[in-house]
Amino acid sequence: GCVGGTAGGEQRLDLLLKRKAEEGVQIYVMLFKEISFALGMRSAWVKARLTALHPTNVHVIRDPDFIVRNLGRWSHHEKLLVIDAELAFVGGIDLAYGRYDTPAHPLFDAQEPHTFPHLDYQNQRIATLGDVRRPARQVLDRLTQPRMPWHDVACCFTGPAVADVAWHFVQRWNYHSHDKNNDQRPLVPAERMRPRHARRL
Repeated sequence: GCVGGTAGGEQRLDLLLKRKAEEGVQIYVMLFKEISFALGMRSAWVKARLTALHPTNVHVIRDPDFIVRNLGRWSHHEKLLVIDAELAFVGGIDLAYGRYDTPAHPLFDAQEPHTFPHLDYQNQRIATLGDVRRPARQVLDRLTQPRMPWHDVACCFTGPAVADVAWHFVQRWNYHSHDKNNDQRPLVPAERMRPRHARRL
């Protein structure tokens, strides 16, 4: 993650989540659980890293469990961030190494300090990320191999529509948490989070 034009550093997503969890914020994360032989995202490692950020305030579920009957019941490309049912971000790009970009979409980043440090300088057409558990390494030659630029549309909004996004997340969280029979408590949304039509149910 990045703020202010440079990936990494103090603005990394994991460090932000850690700071907020230490302030008492409850954080719920649903990770896409990859088919390991097809995708090398290592979501189990990501879950372990996220839950290690705080012993009680970071909650993580990986889903789906891939079995044939579930192939039609999941979404890889749903990226949501909801804050206190007051602010929502909805988009399609992964929050992952190599996805940060700037409006200029530069192909090369050879000068120090790098805008795209380590694995954020990436091009899947040339080389895979390999083991994401070792992020402080280069997989491309910055002088001869271009990075892959990314351009995606996302939106940030406030107002009544945020309740719909928050409700959607709560429903997915509770469904998958129950489906896995794990020790995650179900989320119970505050009345202000419930969309108008849900209050009538």
